[in-house]
Amino acid sequence: MRLKELDKKFSEREHAVEVIASRFKAKGPLSMLYRALHGNKRVKIVTRNDKGVRGCMECNISAFDKYFNFVAHDIEETYTVRVRKEKEYVNGNGQTKTRRRRVTEHRERKLSQMFLRGESVVLVSLAEESDEEEDGKMDTLEEGQIIADGDEDAATVE
Repeated sequence: MRLKELDKKFSEREHAVEVIASRFKAKGPLSMLYRALHGNKRVKIVTRNDKGVRGCMECNISAFDKYFNFVAHDIEETYTVRVRKEKEYVNGNGQTKTRRRRVTEHRERKLSQMFLRGESVVLVSLAEESDEEEDGKMDTLEEGQIIADGDEDAATVE
């Protein structure tokens, strides 16, 4: 009987990911991640390695924390890797020699799930919307509505 009561209490508890994510839903830059998590929106993450920018991934977020550690799923990643390539050439004496060079290769991959450590995150943003969705937004503007862009003067739609 006691185990059934404990099991019921455990099932009613809020999930740990929800507890962490709910701290950021009100305001601040992490609120965008909270909306992406609950709205099932795709996020674009730029990653780095020790030499500089490594690549870019577009994914859905399963969990995140304040250190920008991510658990992501349905990932499409493009990244660069430096590899050694061997090239044979003939020198002035007619001898065949091998030259080793480092070349940057661009690669793509699709992953089902990944944990991304926060120290390798450079930038996080919502993935770009399609042109169709943007066109729909422009059509909803009514006459006399004001559009403001940055520090420039506001313009009205005629």
